[in-house]
Amino acid sequence: MKDHGKFLVWDAEITEKSADYDIFVVRLKVRLPNEEIETGYGVKWDKLQTIKYFKGLAKKTKFKVIKE
Repeated sequence: MKDHGKFLVWDAEITEKSADYDIFVVRLKVRLPNEEIETGYGVKWDKLQTIKYFKGLAKKTKFKVIKE
């Protein structure tokens, strides 16, 4: 990455399991200027992922969080 570059992160907050599922899935509908795409994002539901978790990763790797 270039000096003073930006690294943008998008993710979903994964909270404690509320059901007996192994996978956490978010459905996405992305609207682009000329089309709409329906897709999804899924991960194994084995740990919490919160903004605090991602900010900790950023600090650990010497990134600076400028907006959340």
